[in-house]
Amino acid sequence: INPENTVGRAVEGLGALTRAPGELLQIEDDFFKTYGYLSELYAQARRTAVREGRDNGWDNPTILRRQQELLDNPPKEIRLAASDAALYNTFQNKSTGSISKSVEMFSKIPLIGFLTLPFVKTPMNILRYSFERTPAAFAVKEFRDAVFKRGGADRDIALARMSVGTMSMLAMFDLADDGWVIGQLSTDAGEREAELRSGVLQDSLVIPLGGEISGEPGHIPENAIVVRLSRLDPIGLQLSMMATLSRAFKEMDWSDEDDANEAA
Repeated sequence: INPENTVGRAVEGLGALTRAPGELLQIEDDFFKTYGYLSELYAQARRTAVREGRDNGWDNPTILRRQQELLDNPPKEIRLAASDAALYNTFQNKSTGSISKSVEMFSKIPLIGFLTLPFVKTPMNILRYSFERTPAAFAVKEFRDAVFKRGGADRDIALARMSVGTMSMLAMFDLADDGWVIGQLSTDAGEREAELRSGVLQDSLVIPLGGEISGEPGHIPENAIVVRLSRLDPIGLQLSMMATLSRAFKEMDWSDEDDANEAA
């Protein structure tokens, strides 16, 4: 096809339009990789300079000069740490846990694996990212290695992620309790059908534009915007967990001893 004639230009335009979403995603990925790399580069340079300054009794100007030297010409270990951070922040880091490896092995089964699990690395890393910021972080191998093996700054960062993430989940629970977040729909078939007919979406965020949120399960105010939580991963998983837990608590019969024990 001659790119200079009308048909050629039309094909070129269609090709550019088709490639646009992928190219935009690539630009976004490159941006966050660069951001993650530079952030960790500065962090590693600062830690190294401060540690060397403490060991050698340097004053602050000397520490700052050493920090700049490390930024201008970073050694191999700092470059590797920055590269790992760039992959971690874009969910492209190598999976190390047994579950991740098992899922990856299953995805490599000819035909069946590809059809059932076409993407493995990013979803598994998003799942791990979410769990590292919950009380269940100890189930993640990378978290255990950072806390019990490597120690130092890695240990502090891992514990900070778990602590801040857990506190954030309590705030998410409060939002869900007020009706801003919807988790699982009712387990009753009739109630579930009624919720779906009224516009309630499972695992969604409710943004009211005028009406008030009642906090009752399955209630959506008029003129509200409803956004799928899957669009908000990795934080969407935590929102969904807290919303489902909030609804379970609301629907539980606290006067029933079995229900109360189950909640406890």
